This record gives sequence, structure tokens and C-alpha cells, in this order.
Amino acid sequence: MADDGQIAEAFADHFRKTCISLNEVQNSRLKSQYADRRKDYAGDPLTDMYIFDAELLEAVCCNLL
Repeated sequence: MADDGQIAEAFADHFRKTCISLNEVQNSRLKSQYADRRKDYAGDPLTDMYIFDAELLEAVCCNLL
């Protein structure tokens, strides 16, 4: 049976192998593209629709059952 450390290391190893760019030129291009898009990003406006409290959270959790 695997312990938490072994499981975490297996996930890390998997994503290290699958989430790597092929070369530094591609890495730089993608990083630059990300920075250009992020500089003007403001996100969604925070409205009352997104406000919640413990009572609402409890009600939602109880309805999951």
C-alpha cells in the first residue's frame, strides 16, 4: 500500500513528464503571450451574487446527501 508521500510523488512525476514544453523558445513565447494577456485582465466583477455565509454553505452541503 502506498503512503501519502509516494502518491504525491507519483502525481508530481506524472505532471512533470506531461506538462513540459519541448524547448526554451516555445517556453519564452508562451510566457510572453501569457504576460501580454494578463496585464489587462481584470476578472469578473465581484457582485452580491458571489457572497455566501456559513448558513448557505450548510444548506448546500446538507442537500448533497
